[in-house]
Amino acid sequence: MQRLLTTMLLLASFLVAGCAGADQSGVSNMTDNFAYGGQVAGKSGTSTYTWHETGSSVMVSWGGQASSGSFDLALKDGAGNQVYTRSFSGTAQNGASETMNNVKSGDWTVTVTFHGFTGQMGLSLLGSGGRGTNYCPPGVPGC
Repeated sequence: MQRLLTTMLLLASFLVAGCAGADQSGVSNMTDNFAYGGQVAGKSGTSTYTWHETGSSVMVSWGGQASSGSFDLALKDGAGNQVYTRSFSGTAQNGASETMNNVKSGDWTVTVTFHGFTGQMGLSLLGSGGRGTNYCPPGVPGC
């Protein structure tokens, strides 16, 4: 019985470790530049980010390759207006790039919702306030 329990615990630890490795995604969230991307397996849930935009237009670029499930992208501008929504689903490879003009600067809300998504995806938001400039965090010497 002790050996069976030990074997079951060992198997469970491998399964948990395998699940943890199934989400290889990352976020870069800087003023006027936002990026999210990675490769995931069976991911479900919602991630919400606050992104600061200083200009009046934003270029949204996203793409992915899915083997199952879906993800939804929703953007609210600095005034809280829903300015962008898109869904990506099925067994497909797809993407889009659009520029939204006359949007409100300030703190935007970026929401990505996954529904059992397995595949690769990437998202980039480039605000007009950041075009042609490099981001330099305050207090970084030599930046």
